[in-house]
Amino acid sequence: MAITLPRYGSSPLQSINCKTVAKRLAVDLRLARDLAMGSGTNHGVTIAEDGLSYAIYKEPGGPLVQVGDTRYLTTATLLGNRHAAFDSKGSATVGSDGIITVQVGSKSYTLAVVLATGFVRVKDVP
Repeated sequence: MAITLPRYGSSPLQSINCKTVAKRLAVDLRLARDLAMGSGTNHGVTIAEDGLSYAIYKEPGGPLVQVGDTRYLTTATLLGNRHAAFDSKGSATVGSDGIITVQVGSKSYTLAVVLATGFVRVKDVP
């Protein structure tokens, strides 16, 4: 590997890391959707202002209550929509349909939540 890295640079590693973070975020968005449907209380994912961490929250009608640990990102940055939430039927709440971009170096993936269904799409950005 020490021989291939100087030749190819960090692009393959950036691509793998970016894809891993994007898929992990997609899994956590789907978990928030499942928690909302199972509990009857809105749940969502909120991204920190600096884009370097995020957490799952429940929305009991007042202040957000964090569920589980904060996920800190060491090499990736999250850009775009800062909050995506789901209701008890699994639909995304208003404002949750914005694009979230995962960026590692020059590599990017986008995540989008479909408002009516709560479906989470992950797309490679060439």
